[in-house]
Amino acid sequence: MLNQYFINNIEKLISNDLKLILDFIESFKELQKIVVRTIFHKPKLFFSAENFQTIPIQYLKLFISNENLDIKETEILEKVILWLNGRDLKDLNEYYNILLKYIRFNQITDNGFKTLYVNLKESINPAILKKIIRKEQLIKLMQWIDRQDTTNYRHNFKLLLKKNIIKAEQLHNSCNNKGATIVIGKLKNEDSFIKGYNPLNWTTETYKGTKDSFIFTSSSKNKNMRLGRVKSNYDFTAISCRPEGTHFGYYDLYILYKNNNWKVKNDGNYYESIGLEAKDYLIDYFEVFQIIKYR
Repeated sequence: MLNQYFINNIEKLISNDLKLILDFIESFKELQKIVVRTIFHKPKLFFSAENFQTIPIQYLKLFISNENLDIKETEILEKVILWLNGRDLKDLNEYYNILLKYIRFNQITDNGFKTLYVNLKESINPAILKKIIRKEQLIKLMQWIDRQDTTNYRHNFKLLLKKNIIKAEQLHNSCNNKGATIVIGKLKNEDSFIKGYNPLNWTTETYKGTKDSFIFTSSSKNKNMRLGRVKSNYDFTAISCRPEGTHFGYYDLYILYKNNNWKVKNDGNYYESIGLEAKDYLIDYFEVFQIIKYR
């Protein structure tokens, strides 16, 4: 009798009070199946509910992990962000890590992400949007490394060095012979980072050839990153290992220690353009990550 009532009125019940229904069916496995099946078929009943932000995380995780929902990924991400915005800050990292791995970022266009950011930036905790941007950038970086359109994590990023004041000797002592690395320089007085991926070992004095290195720029305020791969006719000198710093190509990304400052020169042509003006840039701080790939 109760089951039949649920079947006949399920959509209305979900629309009227989703939280109440989810709490009620905790003790009724058959009713749970009916509700879950209905939401899988019509997901907007779930995501458009007025009290959506109050639902338990296990249900949100259940539905966003389903790859066959008839709803745009941008809409799912927007609802996840709104749900996260209602959580205590002390729980934010835990919930973020649980939920964001189910978002299929490769299905969200740049315009879609930009619209989402504009719609939410005034009402959402900035820490949440910053985490979303970092997540998207990390996925894009892994796709560039693997040359594959994937959202599966297959890399660990181990911090080798983070300094605002460092000498070139310290850089090489920490980072030489570590395999693939990402070199990051935060540009002084700008919300911009200039970065380079070296799939080979750093050493002290030699040229190295590779087709897989690249340089790129990014910002902490938006997800856009500009990629510059090494040009095919210059890949034989893609990496230049020098005692005074790290070098990609011939002045394409030339990070050197000089006069007690780290500087970036960007005026080469061995890599595709990343849109920076050809001049010296001072660096606020310097990071190097070792890229450890796992199967």
